[in-house]
Amino acid sequence: MATAQLLSIAEQRVLIIVTQFIETHGYAPTTRELAGLMSYASNSTPHEHLGALRDKGYVTWIDGKARTLRILNKEARAKVKEKNGKETSRTPNM
Repeated sequence: MATAQLLSIAEQRVLIIVTQFIETHGYAPTTRELAGLMSYASNSTPHEHLGALRDKGYVTWIDGKARTLRILNKEARAKVKEKNGKETSRTPNM
């Protein structure tokens, strides 16, 4: 991907939360866990944001397999670390 596509605020939030979760736990969150971390009652909204991130080339996963979500865009990962510090142990309230 030559140029990173702009992300909505919600997409940025999902990317930050997923990055922090993976760094803290060593594996990706489920959609249900992501919904809980974002204070959503439904899994559909985080799933839509993840779909947009996938379409923009920031993440990928294997359909039908749990915890296969991976962050592809290293520039995005670096920005998340820069914004939140090297070690991130909690999810920000946004």
